[in-house]
Formats: sequence, C-alpha cells, structure tokens
Amino acid sequence: CLASTMKKVVVRGRLVPRESRRLAWSGRGGLRRPPAEQMVSLNYQQPDPQGRQMGRYINRADCGDVVDVSEARQVVMRDARLMEPAARVGTKGFECRSWPSQVADFGDEEEVRSRYYAEMIDLVKAASGATTAYVFDHTIRETGQATLNAAAGGSAAPVPRVHCDYTAAGAPRRLRQLLSSDGVYDGSGERARLDMS
Repeated sequence: CLASTMKKVVVRGRLVPRESRRLAWSGRGGLRRPPAEQMVSLNYQQPDPQGRQMGRYINRADCGDVVDVSEARQVVMRDARLMEPAARVGTKGFECRSWPSQVADFGDEEEVRSRYYAEMIDLVKAASGATTAYVFDHTIRETGQATLNAAAGGSAAPVPRVHCDYTAAGAPRRLRQLLSSDGVYDGSGERARLDMS
C-alpha cells in the first residue's frame, strides 16, 4: 500500500491533517477513532462449481476460461497499527511503516518505474534486511474500472476479495519466468543472478 506524501488528506471532501489519518467519519458527521477491532464482511475466493480455473489475465484479452468466484464471510478485523508488539516482516510477514514517496503523478508510467520502483526497493531492503530487491511490474487500480484484467500502462478494478498475490510455489515460479540468462535489472544499473535451484 502507498503511504500518503501530503501534509493533509481529503476525507469525504474535508481536508484533515495527516496526523489524523486514523480517524474515520461517524454517523453524526464528526470524526472519531475507529475501534481497535470490529466485525466486517470480507469476500473469500471459492472453487468454481463448474470446475473452471480461477484467475485473471495480465496484458492480454479475457478469453473467458478463468473465473473469480467469491463468498462473503463475517470476520473480526483488527487495526494492525495498534498491535503490541508492533508487527514486523520477520515475525508477522507484514509491517506498517511510513515511507513517503516523491512521486508526483502515479499515472505517469515512467515516473513510477524510475522513482517509485527505487523507493519500494529501498523500503523492502529496510524492512527485511535484504541486500537486493526487485520490482518487476505494478498495477494501478481504480474504482471506475470494471475488469480485474490489467493492460500494460492501463488500470484495473480493485480486487473485491481477500487474496495473496503469490503462493509459496507461485512466487519462485514467477521469479523464474522473469529471469533471463542475463539476470534481472535491479534499478541500480547492475545485473544480478539468482540461484533458484
């Protein structure tokens, strides 16, 4: 997720100081802190009753042979910013960290690739202790879009369900697809090779 780079953010048409970003609108028209936990309805992916493959397309037209079936479930959602001790990548697999971006226009593909990718590489290194990190692509999601399928340089609809982009088997497979015999560009002008055996 993206950290806000502005001093103030707009919430329902009202300018709110960045320090108040944890505040939410109450039904009475005022600001209040959200509860530390609450019951929410989240969509979870389900196997297709007709046995079709689940998934979506990236950089190609929808052929109609994959589907995305989900079911709503009530779950308890907790505010991760209030966890004690704080979540860390090494202990929980995620971390809440402020990392302001210098990107002025996320719709500018070149600026995102040249500036934001470098910022995300630095973030991953700082949070994980890694010496090398790679960014290979991104998807801009906009509520005005109807399809989850993203075309190169375009945008896609927000994913309306709980999901993980990669599984333990899928992440190494995707990395192998991205690696060429020359290695992977890491944003610094250097080439790197990874042993995936």
